Amino acid sequence: MTPKDLGEWLKTEMLAMGLTQTDLANGTLVTAGTVSKWIGGTLLPSDTAVDRLAKMLHMDPTFIQKKIAHVKQDVVVPALEGSLEDLSFDDCVKEAERLLDGPPSDPFKAYHYIVEAEKQDGDDQEQRAKVKLLKARYYTDLSRFELAYDIIDEAVNLAGISDIVLSRLEINKAIADLNRGCPRDALKSAIYVESELGKRADPKATIFAKNIYGRAIEELHEFGCAEQHEVAIKKHEEAIVLCKRDRKYERQLYLSRAYRARVIAKCGRRDESIRELTEIIDWAFGAKDWQTEGEARAYRVEALLGNGQLDGKVKSDLELLKRIGQDHNDPRLESMANALHAGAAAKTKEILGVSISSEEVDRIRQDAQPAMSQLHPRNPIRRLFMQASEAISSVFLCAIVAIGIVVGCHNGQERPSMSEPSCRTEVVDQKPISGESAEPSC
Repeated sequence: MTPKDLGEWLKTEMLAMGLTQTDLANGTLVTAGTVSKWIGGTLLPSDTAVDRLAKMLHMDPTFIQKKIAHVKQDVVVPALEGSLEDLSFDDCVKEAERLLDGPPSDPFKAYHYIVEAEKQDGDDQEQRAKVKLLKARYYTDLSRFELAYDIIDEAVNLAGISDIVLSRLEINKAIADLNRGCPRDALKSAIYVESELGKRADPKATIFAKNIYGRAIEELHEFGCAEQHEVAIKKHEEAIVLCKRDRKYERQLYLSRAYRARVIAKCGRRDESIRELTEIIDWAFGAKDWQTEGEARAYRVEALLGNGQLDGKVKSDLELLKRIGQDHNDPRLESMANALHAGAAAKTKEILGVSISSEEVDRIRQDAQPAMSQLHPRNPIRRLFMQASEAISSVFLCAIVAIGIVVGCHNGQERPSMSEPSCRTEVVDQKPISGESAEPSC
């Protein structure tokens, strides 16, 4: 089934129920433009939208989800057929990379160039590694991090691949590790690219390595470690310097600035962080880079809540963040919105003494479930959401959420007890062992 087939099926079911596109938009809490993209076959409904869609069409949501899964497994773009056979392997790889890089990224179109490249890779190990890298990036864009990790784990064991390709593989493995709740393993890959490969690595991979280093350090020292947060800030600043050397790294420049802004907010410099993030959001909106916009809005909410601001800007950012996640089938951004929503409710109770009803708590958790279920069980966003939602009804935990999740870093504060992933090893200054299992390392 193609996306267009799915859209035609949805249109038939909609008309059979006597509904219009506007009815579907109102009932699924998305824009009319989003529904138009569903029916036109250029966008797939998110899991949250599927649940509401199923109610409107009087059918089991699992039935719709299976249709969407089938489309994702074997997506076809008719307009591209016939034009790919004449392209060389290098042309297919170049076009797939362009589509995945964005902004905005288009993994569904990139998929076909990846398939065509795979047909041509033959026995060349370097080409096979490049195809596996593109496949991993495709699944990363669909938030299927476990599958992306397994593909990369196979690729790094191929003999004879260049340091350039190896550095890209290690970076994408680190991205998967961050989203699997394994920051120590992500840190190992970042150090390997930055220190061991050094100048032999792809320049873009080096930029990513510095940012992943900073994000991993931030995740490992989430509470009360000002010294480590300064290390993270330094790494993001090093990435910013590298990005400024070439305009083609403009997107990485703004992402690096967003990561830095998040850390400085945790170190008490929240006003500076908010100004920086506002500038990044303005750029991302103009560039139609929804991934960077989503990250920056989430970080701005954290900073605003840290300042005790419970105003319309917080509500607006949360609504837009959730809408971005739903419209682009990104459960990570949607889950960030849910986690911050719960954190905002906890913060409201702490500052204003407003009583949050159990019905409201249940509603927050119910709304979050579809997107949360798509994340890896050890994804840090899931942990933050559970802490924040529990804090809504607990005065004691309320302070922990406000300080540890959405407020920032306070020197000397002990880390609250929680279930934290225990990764494979404490050693972070050597290349990951190539023969290790692809099973989760936490």
